[in-house]
Amino acid sequence: MKKKLIFASVILSFCFSSLFAKVSVQKDAKGWRMFDGDREVEIKGITWSNTPVVMDYNYSLWSMDDDFIYATIDTDMPLLKAMGVNVIRSFDDIPARWVEYIYDKYQIYTLINNLMGRYGVTVKGKWVFPTDYQSEDIRELLVEMARSMAEKYKDVRGVLFYMLGNESNYGLEWTSNEIENLPVGEQQKAKAEYLYSLFEEAMQAVHEEDPNHPVGIVNGDVQYIDLIAELCPSLDIFGSNVYRGWKFYDAFYEDVLTKLDKPAVFTECGADAFNALTQKEDQWAQLQYFKSQWEEVYREGYGKGRHQNILGGFLFEWIDEWWKVYQWKDLDVHNKSGNWANSGYSLDFKEGVNNMNEEWFGLCAVSTQTVRGVNKRVPRAVYYFFCDLWKHSLYKSSNADIDDFFENLPEPVYLARGNDGSVREDISQSQAIRIKSLDVSGQFTTPVFINYLRDDIKDRKKLSAIPT
Repeated sequence: MKKKLIFASVILSFCFSSLFAKVSVQKDAKGWRMFDGDREVEIKGITWSNTPVVMDYNYSLWSMDDDFIYATIDTDMPLLKAMGVNVIRSFDDIPARWVEYIYDKYQIYTLINNLMGRYGVTVKGKWVFPTDYQSEDIRELLVEMARSMAEKYKDVRGVLFYMLGNESNYGLEWTSNEIENLPVGEQQKAKAEYLYSLFEEAMQAVHEEDPNHPVGIVNGDVQYIDLIAELCPSLDIFGSNVYRGWKFYDAFYEDVLTKLDKPAVFTECGADAFNALTQKEDQWAQLQYFKSQWEEVYREGYGKGRHQNILGGFLFEWIDEWWKVYQWKDLDVHNKSGNWANSGYSLDFKEGVNNMNEEWFGLCAVSTQTVRGVNKRVPRAVYYFFCDLWKHSLYKSSNADIDDFFENLPEPVYLARGNDGSVREDISQSQAIRIKSLDVSGQFTTPVFINYLRDDIKDRKKLSAIPT
Protein backbone atom coordinates (compact mmCIF):
# COMPACT_ATOMS: atom_id res chain seq x y z
CA MET A 1 0.00 0.00 0.00
CA LYS A 2 2.83 2.37 0.89
CA LYS A 3 4.42 1.88 -2.57
CA LYS A 4 1.07 2.59 -4.24
CA LEU A 5 0.69 5.82 -2.26
CA ILE A 6 4.20 6.96 -3.18
CA PHE A 7 3.52 6.20 -6.84
CA ALA A 8 0.22 8.10 -6.72
CA SER A 9 1.96 11.05 -5.12
CA VAL A 10 4.56 11.18 -7.90
CA ILE A 11 1.86 11.02 -10.56
CA LEU A 12 -0.18 13.77 -8.92
CA SER A 13 2.90 15.94 -8.57
CA PHE A 14 3.68 15.52 -12.26
CA CYS A 15 0.09 16.15 -13.33
CA PHE A 16 -0.35 19.35 -11.38
CA SER A 17 3.05 20.86 -12.16
CA SER A 18 1.90 22.29 -15.51
CA LEU A 19 -1.34 23.64 -14.04
CA PHE A 20 0.61 26.24 -12.09
CA ALA A 21 3.77 26.53 -14.21
CA LYS A 22 4.31 28.95 -17.04
CA VAL A 23 5.34 27.51 -20.39
CA SER A 24 7.93 29.77 -22.00
CA VAL A 25 10.56 29.98 -24.71
CA GLN A 26 13.91 31.36 -23.60
CA LYS A 27 17.10 32.38 -25.36
CA ASP A 28 20.64 32.39 -24.02
CA ALA A 29 24.12 32.27 -25.55
CA LYS A 30 23.54 28.69 -26.74
CA GLY A 31 20.22 29.40 -28.44
CA TRP A 32 16.53 28.81 -27.84
CA ARG A 33 14.77 26.31 -25.57
CA MET A 34 11.22 25.70 -24.36
CA PHE A 35 10.40 25.29 -20.67
CA ASP A 36 7.40 24.09 -18.70
CA GLY A 37 8.17 25.89 -15.47
CA ASP A 38 11.84 25.05 -14.93
CA ARG A 39 11.65 21.77 -16.89
CA GLU A 40 13.10 21.71 -20.40
CA VAL A 41 10.73 20.56 -23.16
CA GLU A 42 12.12 19.39 -26.48
CA ILE A 43 9.42 19.16 -29.11
CA LYS A 44 9.34 15.56 -30.33
CA GLY A 45 5.91 15.75 -31.83
CA ILE A 46 3.47 14.08 -34.18
CA THR A 47 0.55 15.35 -36.20
CA TRP A 48 -1.92 12.93 -34.69
CA SER A 49 -4.03 11.61 -37.55
CA ASN A 50 -6.63 9.08 -36.42
CA THR A 51 -9.30 8.90 -39.16
CA PRO A 52 -10.54 5.31 -39.57
CA VAL A 53 -10.67 3.58 -42.93
CA VAL A 54 -14.00 4.36 -44.71
CA MET A 55 -14.42 7.73 -42.93
CA ASP A 56 -14.10 11.01 -44.86
CA TYR A 57 -12.78 14.51 -44.19
CA ASN A 58 -15.75 15.31 -41.94
CA TYR A 59 -14.74 12.70 -39.37
CA SER A 60 -14.09 13.79 -35.80
CA LEU A 61 -12.99 11.38 -33.10
CA TRP A 62 -14.64 13.61 -30.50
CA SER A 63 -18.11 12.97 -31.96
CA MET A 64 -17.75 9.27 -31.21
CA ASP A 65 -18.81 7.52 -28.00
CA ASP A 66 -16.44 7.39 -25.04
CA ASP A 67 -15.62 3.70 -25.47
CA PHE A 68 -14.31 4.31 -28.98
CA ILE A 69 -12.40 7.42 -27.93
CA TYR A 70 -10.73 5.48 -25.14
CA ALA A 71 -9.95 2.64 -27.55
CA THR A 72 -8.36 5.02 -30.07
CA ILE A 73 -6.28 6.91 -27.51
CA ASP A 74 -5.21 3.74 -25.72
CA THR A 75 -4.21 2.21 -29.06
CA ASP A 76 -2.11 5.15 -30.21
CA MET A 77 -0.58 6.72 -27.13
CA PRO A 78 1.43 3.69 -25.91
CA LEU A 79 2.94 3.39 -29.40
CA LEU A 80 3.67 7.10 -29.51
CA LYS A 81 5.19 7.15 -26.05
CA ALA A 82 7.40 4.17 -26.94
CA MET A 83 8.57 6.10 -29.99
CA GLY A 84 9.54 9.08 -27.84
CA VAL A 85 6.69 11.43 -28.74
CA ASN A 86 6.04 13.99 -26.01
CA VAL A 87 3.50 16.25 -27.74
CA ILE A 88 0.71 15.77 -30.27
CA ARG A 89 -0.66 18.43 -32.59
CA SER A 90 -4.43 18.59 -32.35
CA PHE A 91 -7.10 21.07 -33.32
CA ASP A 92 -9.16 23.08 -30.87
CA ASP A 93 -12.16 20.78 -31.04
CA ILE A 94 -10.43 18.34 -28.68
CA PRO A 95 -12.33 18.38 -25.36
CA ALA A 96 -10.27 19.44 -22.35
CA ARG A 97 -10.96 16.14 -20.57
CA TRP A 98 -9.14 14.19 -23.28
CA VAL A 99 -6.15 16.55 -23.25
CA GLU A 100 -5.86 15.86 -19.53
CA TYR A 101 -6.40 12.12 -19.96
CA ILE A 102 -3.58 11.90 -22.51
CA TYR A 103 -1.27 13.96 -20.32
CA ASP A 104 -2.10 12.31 -17.00
CA LYS A 105 -1.90 8.74 -18.30
CA TYR A 106 0.84 9.03 -20.94
CA GLN A 107 2.71 12.26 -20.07
CA ILE A 108 2.13 13.53 -23.62
CA TYR A 109 1.37 17.22 -24.11
CA THR A 110 -1.03 18.69 -26.67
CA LEU A 111 -0.43 21.60 -29.04
CA ILE A 112 -3.80 23.30 -29.58
CA ASN A 113 -4.22 24.56 -33.15
CA ASN A 114 -7.02 26.95 -34.17
CA LEU A 115 -7.36 26.95 -37.96
CA MET A 116 -8.48 30.60 -38.10
CA GLY A 117 -10.86 30.04 -41.00
CA ARG A 118 -8.27 28.35 -43.19
CA TYR A 119 -10.88 26.10 -44.82
CA GLY A 120 -13.86 28.43 -44.50
CA VAL A 121 -15.92 29.96 -41.72
CA THR A 122 -19.58 30.50 -40.87
CA VAL A 123 -20.37 34.20 -40.41
CA LYS A 124 -23.86 35.34 -39.39
CA GLY A 125 -25.27 31.99 -40.45
CA LYS A 126 -23.57 32.01 -43.87
CA TRP A 127 -20.71 29.74 -44.90
CA VAL A 128 -17.85 31.71 -46.44
CA PHE A 129 -15.06 30.11 -48.47
CA PRO A 130 -12.47 31.19 -49.34
CA THR A 131 -12.10 33.19 -46.16
CA ASP A 132 -11.98 36.95 -46.68
CA TYR A 133 -9.42 38.20 -44.15
CA GLN A 134 -10.25 41.75 -45.19
CA SER A 135 -13.86 41.52 -43.94
CA GLU A 136 -14.36 43.26 -40.59
CA ASP A 137 -17.07 40.77 -39.60
CA ILE A 138 -14.79 37.82 -40.31
CA ARG A 139 -11.80 39.42 -38.57
CA GLU A 140 -13.83 40.13 -35.46
CA LEU A 141 -15.18 36.58 -35.42
CA LEU A 142 -11.76 34.93 -35.87
CA VAL A 143 -10.13 37.03 -33.15
CA GLU A 144 -12.94 36.06 -30.80
CA MET A 145 -12.46 32.39 -31.75
CA ALA A 146 -8.78 32.67 -30.80
CA ARG A 147 -9.69 34.31 -27.50
CA SER A 148 -12.28 31.60 -26.79
CA MET A 149 -9.66 28.92 -27.47
CA ALA A 150 -7.35 30.42 -24.86
CA GLU A 151 -10.20 30.74 -22.36
CA LYS A 152 -11.16 27.10 -22.93
CA TYR A 153 -7.68 25.62 -22.47
CA LYS A 154 -5.76 28.01 -20.23
CA ASP A 155 -6.21 25.90 -17.08
CA VAL A 156 -6.09 22.50 -18.77
CA ARG A 157 -3.32 20.13 -17.75
CA GLY A 158 -1.20 19.04 -20.68
CA VAL A 159 -1.63 22.08 -22.93
CA LEU A 160 1.83 23.09 -24.14
CA PHE A 161 1.23 26.02 -26.50
CA TYR A 162 -1.15 27.42 -29.12
CA MET A 163 -0.85 27.76 -32.88
CA LEU A 164 -3.04 29.73 -35.29
CA GLY A 165 -3.85 28.86 -38.90
CA ASN A 166 -2.51 26.13 -41.16
CA GLU A 167 -0.55 27.36 -44.17
CA SER A 168 -3.05 30.21 -44.31
CA ASN A 169 -0.70 32.12 -46.61
CA TYR A 170 -1.56 29.54 -49.27
CA GLY A 171 -5.26 30.37 -48.98
CA LEU A 172 -5.37 34.07 -49.93
CA GLU A 173 -8.05 33.62 -52.58
CA TRP A 174 -10.81 36.10 -51.81
CA THR A 175 -11.58 38.98 -54.17
CA SER A 176 -12.51 42.61 -53.51
CA ASN A 177 -12.62 45.79 -55.53
CA GLU A 178 -9.91 47.32 -53.38
CA ILE A 179 -7.53 44.41 -53.98
CA GLU A 180 -8.31 44.06 -57.68
CA ASN A 181 -7.61 47.76 -58.28
CA LEU A 182 -4.02 47.24 -57.18
CA PRO A 183 -1.29 46.31 -59.68
CA VAL A 184 -1.21 42.55 -60.18
CA GLY A 185 2.18 42.23 -58.52
CA GLU A 186 0.92 43.88 -55.33
CA GLN A 187 -2.38 42.03 -54.88
CA GLN A 188 -1.09 38.97 -53.01
CA LYS A 189 1.10 41.05 -50.71
CA ALA A 190 -1.89 43.22 -49.83
CA LYS A 191 -3.92 40.12 -48.98
CA ALA A 192 -1.05 38.80 -46.88
CA GLU A 193 -0.95 42.06 -44.92
CA TYR A 194 -4.58 41.54 -43.96
CA LEU A 195 -3.81 37.95 -42.91
CA TYR A 196 -0.80 38.72 -40.71
CA SER A 197 -2.34 41.80 -39.12
CA LEU A 198 -5.26 39.56 -38.20
CA PHE A 199 -2.87 37.01 -36.70
CA GLU A 200 -1.35 39.78 -34.59
CA GLU A 201 -4.78 40.78 -33.23
CA ALA A 202 -5.55 37.14 -32.48
CA MET A 203 -2.22 36.53 -30.74
CA GLN A 204 -2.74 39.62 -28.59
CA ALA A 205 -6.15 38.24 -27.60
CA VAL A 206 -4.64 34.87 -26.70
CA HIS A 207 -1.94 36.52 -24.57
CA GLU A 208 -4.51 38.63 -22.76
CA GLU A 209 -6.65 35.60 -21.96
CA ASP A 210 -3.78 33.20 -21.20
CA PRO A 211 -0.37 34.72 -20.41
CA ASN A 212 1.04 31.32 -19.38
CA HIS A 213 1.28 29.59 -22.76
CA PRO A 214 3.17 30.72 -25.89
CA VAL A 215 1.34 31.31 -29.16
CA GLY A 216 2.50 31.26 -32.75
CA ILE A 217 1.34 30.74 -36.31
CA VAL A 218 1.50 27.78 -38.72
CA ASN A 219 2.94 29.25 -41.88
CA GLY A 220 3.54 27.61 -45.23
CA ASP A 221 7.36 27.50 -45.29
CA VAL A 222 8.87 31.02 -44.86
CA GLN A 223 6.70 32.83 -47.38
CA TYR A 224 6.03 36.44 -46.30
CA ILE A 225 8.51 36.20 -43.42
CA ASP A 226 9.33 39.90 -43.82
CA LEU A 227 5.66 40.76 -43.31
CA ILE A 228 5.51 38.47 -40.29
CA ALA A 229 8.47 40.31 -38.78
CA GLU A 230 6.78 43.64 -39.42
CA LEU A 231 3.19 42.81 -38.48
CA CYS A 232 3.43 40.10 -35.78
CA PRO A 233 5.39 41.42 -32.76
CA SER A 234 3.31 39.21 -30.42
CA LEU A 235 4.63 36.03 -32.05
CA ASP A 236 6.35 33.68 -29.59
CA ILE A 237 7.11 30.73 -31.89
CA PHE A 238 7.34 30.56 -35.66
CA GLY A 239 5.63 27.38 -36.84
CA SER A 240 6.15 26.24 -40.39
CA ASN A 241 4.97 23.35 -42.55
CA VAL A 242 8.02 22.56 -44.67
CA TYR A 243 8.28 20.05 -47.51
CA ARG A 244 11.63 20.71 -49.18
CA GLY A 245 12.65 17.08 -49.56
CA TRP A 246 15.97 15.94 -48.18
CA LYS A 247 16.54 18.86 -45.83
CA PHE A 248 15.21 22.22 -44.73
CA TYR A 249 18.57 23.82 -45.56
CA ASP A 250 20.49 26.66 -43.92
CA ALA A 251 18.36 29.34 -45.55
CA PHE A 252 15.35 28.36 -43.44
CA TYR A 253 17.12 28.79 -40.10
CA GLU A 254 18.96 31.89 -41.31
CA ASP A 255 15.72 33.60 -42.37
CA VAL A 256 14.09 32.88 -39.02
CA LEU A 257 17.20 34.03 -37.12
CA THR A 258 17.88 37.26 -38.95
CA LYS A 259 14.34 38.37 -39.74
CA LEU A 260 12.37 37.19 -36.70
CA ASP A 261 14.86 36.25 -33.97
CA LYS A 262 12.25 33.84 -32.63
CA PRO A 263 12.43 30.09 -32.07
CA ALA A 264 11.07 27.87 -34.81
CA VAL A 265 9.23 24.58 -34.82
CA PHE A 266 8.36 22.43 -37.81
CA THR A 267 4.60 22.04 -37.43
CA GLU A 268 4.70 19.54 -40.31
CA CYS A 269 7.62 17.75 -41.92
CA GLY A 270 8.24 14.36 -43.45
CA ALA A 271 7.82 12.21 -46.52
CA ASP A 272 5.30 9.77 -47.92
CA ALA A 273 5.93 6.02 -48.07
CA PHE A 274 4.83 5.45 -51.67
CA ASN A 275 7.02 5.44 -54.77
CA ALA A 276 5.20 7.13 -57.64
CA LEU A 277 7.53 5.55 -60.22
CA THR A 278 7.36 1.93 -59.08
CA GLN A 279 3.76 2.28 -57.81
CA LYS A 280 4.70 0.42 -54.64
CA GLU A 281 5.13 1.17 -50.96
CA ASP A 282 8.71 2.37 -50.38
CA GLN A 283 9.69 2.39 -46.72
CA TRP A 284 13.37 2.72 -47.62
CA ALA A 285 12.85 6.07 -49.35
CA GLN A 286 10.63 7.42 -46.56
CA LEU A 287 13.32 6.52 -44.05
CA GLN A 288 16.06 8.26 -46.06
CA TYR A 289 14.20 11.56 -46.09
CA PHE A 290 13.39 11.49 -42.38
CA LYS A 291 16.98 10.57 -41.52
CA SER A 292 18.37 13.47 -43.54
CA GLN A 293 15.83 15.96 -42.21
CA TRP A 294 16.29 15.06 -38.57
CA GLU A 295 20.07 14.87 -38.62
CA GLU A 296 19.84 18.50 -39.71
CA VAL A 297 17.30 19.34 -36.97
CA TYR A 298 19.61 17.96 -34.29
CA ARG A 299 22.58 19.89 -35.67
CA GLU A 300 20.59 23.14 -35.73
CA GLY A 301 19.30 22.78 -32.17
CA TYR A 302 20.34 24.36 -28.91
CA GLY A 303 24.04 24.39 -28.10
CA LYS A 304 25.36 23.01 -31.41
CA GLY A 305 27.05 26.20 -32.61
CA ARG A 306 24.96 26.74 -35.73
CA HIS A 307 21.68 28.69 -35.82
CA GLN A 308 20.47 27.09 -32.56
CA ASN A 309 16.88 28.26 -33.06
CA ILE A 310 14.87 25.06 -33.68
CA LEU A 311 12.80 23.65 -30.81
CA GLY A 312 11.95 20.42 -32.63
CA GLY A 313 9.13 19.40 -34.88
CA PHE A 314 5.92 17.51 -35.56
CA LEU A 315 6.22 14.57 -37.92
CA PHE A 316 3.57 14.38 -40.58
CA GLU A 317 1.79 12.13 -39.83
CA TRP A 318 0.82 9.29 -37.48
CA ILE A 319 -1.25 7.01 -39.76
CA ASP A 320 -2.19 6.90 -43.42
CA GLU A 321 -5.47 8.61 -44.26
CA TRP A 322 -7.40 6.81 -46.98
CA TRP A 323 -9.79 9.70 -47.78
CA LYS A 324 -7.34 12.26 -49.10
CA VAL A 325 -7.44 11.60 -52.85
CA TYR A 326 -11.18 11.77 -53.44
CA GLN A 327 -12.28 13.21 -50.08
CA TRP A 328 -15.66 11.43 -49.92
CA LYS A 329 -15.46 8.36 -52.22
CA ASP A 330 -13.20 5.29 -52.50
CA LEU A 331 -12.84 5.48 -48.74
CA ASP A 332 -12.13 1.77 -48.46
CA VAL A 333 -9.37 1.98 -51.10
CA HIS A 334 -5.77 2.94 -50.35
CA ASN A 335 -5.37 5.08 -53.45
CA LYS A 336 -2.07 5.29 -55.32
CA SER A 337 -2.74 8.55 -57.14
CA GLY A 338 -0.32 11.36 -56.39
CA ASN A 339 -1.81 14.65 -55.22
CA TRP A 340 0.98 17.05 -56.24
CA ALA A 341 4.55 17.12 -57.49
CA ASN A 342 7.66 18.09 -55.56
CA SER A 343 11.13 17.85 -57.12
CA GLY A 344 12.74 18.03 -53.67
CA TYR A 345 11.68 14.40 -53.17
CA SER A 346 14.01 13.26 -55.91
CA LEU A 347 13.87 9.50 -55.36
CA ASP A 348 10.55 9.25 -57.19
CA PHE A 349 10.33 12.60 -58.95
CA LYS A 350 9.82 12.68 -62.69
CA GLU A 351 8.60 15.61 -64.73
CA GLY A 352 4.84 15.35 -65.20
CA VAL A 353 4.33 12.84 -62.35
CA ASN A 354 2.64 13.75 -59.08
CA ASN A 355 4.99 12.10 -56.59
CA MET A 356 3.47 13.34 -53.31
CA ASN A 357 0.94 10.73 -52.24
CA GLU A 358 -1.22 12.22 -49.49
CA GLU A 359 -2.76 8.87 -48.49
CA TRP A 360 0.68 7.42 -47.67
CA PHE A 361 2.31 9.87 -45.25
CA GLY A 362 1.81 7.75 -42.14
CA LEU A 363 4.60 6.53 -39.92
CA CYS A 364 2.15 3.65 -39.65
CA ALA A 365 0.08 1.98 -42.31
CA VAL A 366 -3.44 0.99 -41.25
CA SER A 367 -5.22 -2.29 -41.64
CA THR A 368 -8.85 -2.86 -42.54
CA GLN A 369 -8.85 -5.26 -39.60
CA THR A 370 -9.81 -3.72 -36.28
CA VAL A 371 -9.25 -4.27 -32.58
CA ARG A 372 -11.92 -2.75 -30.31
CA GLY A 373 -13.21 -1.07 -33.47
CA VAL A 374 -9.89 0.69 -34.17
CA ASN A 375 -7.99 -0.07 -37.37
CA LYS A 376 -4.75 -1.87 -36.56
CA ARG A 377 -1.62 0.26 -36.81
CA VAL A 378 1.28 -1.26 -38.77
CA PRO A 379 4.51 0.65 -37.96
CA ARG A 380 6.83 1.36 -40.85
CA ALA A 381 10.64 1.40 -40.74
CA VAL A 382 10.74 5.10 -39.91
CA TYR A 383 8.80 4.46 -36.68
CA TYR A 384 11.64 2.28 -35.39
CA PHE A 385 14.18 4.91 -36.43
CA PHE A 386 12.51 7.50 -34.21
CA CYS A 387 12.28 5.01 -31.35
CA ASP A 388 16.09 5.17 -31.34
CA LEU A 389 16.69 8.79 -32.36
CA TRP A 390 14.38 10.34 -29.79
CA LYS A 391 16.20 8.62 -26.94
CA HIS A 392 18.81 11.32 -27.56
CA SER A 393 18.32 14.84 -26.26
CA LEU A 394 17.88 17.57 -28.85
CA TYR A 395 19.26 20.17 -26.44
CA LYS A 396 21.97 18.23 -24.60
CA SER A 397 23.43 15.99 -27.32
CA SER A 398 26.75 17.07 -28.78
CA ASN A 399 27.82 17.12 -32.40
CA ALA A 400 29.95 14.06 -31.63
CA ASP A 401 26.87 12.28 -30.25
CA ILE A 402 25.00 13.06 -33.46
CA ASP A 403 27.89 11.81 -35.59
CA ASP A 404 28.04 8.56 -33.66
CA PHE A 405 24.29 7.94 -33.88
CA PHE A 406 23.92 8.51 -37.60
CA GLU A 407 27.12 6.65 -38.50
CA ASN A 408 25.95 3.52 -36.66
CA LEU A 409 22.29 3.28 -37.58
CA PRO A 410 20.95 -0.31 -37.75
CA GLU A 411 19.02 0.65 -40.86
CA PRO A 412 18.53 -2.94 -42.14
CA VAL A 413 16.85 -3.77 -38.82
CA TYR A 414 14.40 -0.87 -39.17
CA LEU A 415 13.60 -1.92 -42.72
CA ALA A 416 13.25 -5.58 -41.83
CA ARG A 417 10.85 -4.79 -38.99
CA GLY A 418 8.79 -2.37 -41.08
CA ASN A 419 8.55 -4.62 -44.10
CA ASP A 420 7.93 -7.65 -41.91
CA GLY A 421 4.88 -5.84 -40.55
CA SER A 422 3.67 -5.06 -44.06
CA VAL A 423 4.15 -8.67 -45.19
CA ARG A 424 2.24 -9.98 -42.19
CA GLU A 425 -0.57 -7.50 -42.77
CA ASP A 426 -0.86 -8.31 -46.47
CA ILE A 427 -1.12 -11.98 -45.59
CA SER A 428 -3.65 -11.52 -42.82
CA GLN A 429 -5.92 -9.33 -44.97
CA SER A 430 -5.98 -11.59 -48.02
CA GLN A 431 -7.99 -14.74 -47.40
CA ALA A 432 -7.16 -15.94 -50.91
CA ILE A 433 -3.44 -16.27 -50.28
CA ARG A 434 -2.20 -19.77 -49.55
CA ILE A 435 1.20 -19.81 -47.90
CA LYS A 436 2.94 -23.15 -48.46
CA SER A 437 6.64 -22.40 -48.35
CA LEU A 438 6.65 -19.42 -46.02
CA ASP A 439 6.08 -19.56 -42.27
CA VAL A 440 5.19 -15.99 -41.31
CA SER A 441 6.95 -16.10 -37.97
CA GLY A 442 9.75 -13.55 -37.58
CA GLN A 443 12.23 -16.39 -38.13
CA PHE A 444 11.40 -16.58 -41.83
CA THR A 445 9.96 -13.24 -42.89
CA THR A 446 13.15 -11.31 -42.21
CA PRO A 447 15.38 -13.41 -44.54
CA VAL A 448 12.71 -13.20 -47.23
CA PHE A 449 12.72 -9.42 -46.89
CA ILE A 450 16.51 -9.18 -46.91
CA ASN A 451 16.59 -11.00 -50.26
CA TYR A 452 14.18 -8.38 -51.54
CA LEU A 453 16.36 -5.64 -50.04
CA ARG A 454 19.46 -6.93 -51.83
CA ASP A 455 17.66 -6.74 -55.16
CA ASP A 456 16.31 -3.31 -54.28
CA ILE A 457 19.78 -2.00 -53.41
CA LYS A 458 21.04 -3.05 -56.85
CA ASP A 459 18.39 -0.79 -58.39
CA ARG A 460 19.14 2.05 -56.01
CA LYS A 461 22.81 2.17 -57.00
CA LYS A 462 21.57 3.86 -60.14
CA LEU A 463 20.20 6.75 -58.05
CA SER A 464 22.17 9.87 -57.18
CA ALA A 465 23.70 10.19 -53.75
CA ILE A 466 21.77 12.14 -51.15
CA PRO A 467 22.57 15.83 -51.66
CA THR A 468 24.46 17.57 -48.86
